Amino acid sequence: MKEAEIRAILGSNIKRFRMLNRLSQEELAEQVDISTTFLGGIEIGKKWISPNTLAKLSDALKIESYELFKPQAAGTTDMQRRTDEIFQTIRNSIDKIQHSYRTKK
Repeated sequence: MKEAEIRAILGSNIKRFRMLNRLSQEELAEQVDISTTFLGGIEIGKKWISPNTLAKLSDALKIESYELFKPQAAGTTDMQRRTDEIFQTIRNSIDKIQHSYRTKK
């Protein structure tokens, strides 16, 4: 496996676990003490991380570090991306409803 493929898998998994934990890039970056720009670079496979950052990310995402390097099964990536998009749309809708409810009180 080439380095670019490993970076892509790592980035994709970080994003997937971040969304499953309902964290924005800003929230996760703050927890890990890195910039949002750097996290974005990691998620798209352009940046590499230190072992220390890997440990912080896995702690923040509540997973074991090795899980960030596990490739998705064939065909799962597209399905997961669609699931993540749907999940994000639902999350945004719930957040809007909660905000609307809070402002009416």
